[in-house]
Amino acid sequence: QKDYVTAAKYYQRVVTLDSTKAEAYYNLAVCNHSLGNDQEAIRNLKLFLKTWKGDERKRTEALNRLKQLEQK
Repeated sequence: QKDYVTAAKYYQRVVTLDSTKAEAYYNLAVCNHSLGNDQEAIRNLKLFLKTWKGDERKRTEALNRLKQLEQK
């Protein structure tokens, strides 16, 4: 079973301690979306996109999620 509340708290703590942890922003966005907090998920995805230095596949995935959330 997925415990999105606990996971969201964990990822929030990670980004509070180190705002350069892009993957934590992405995971926090997934948790927030799953909990129905779409505006917070959008904010987290935007922060992910600002800090992500990895491959384009993950960036594209985040952009697609962001577009879907913004169209709701």
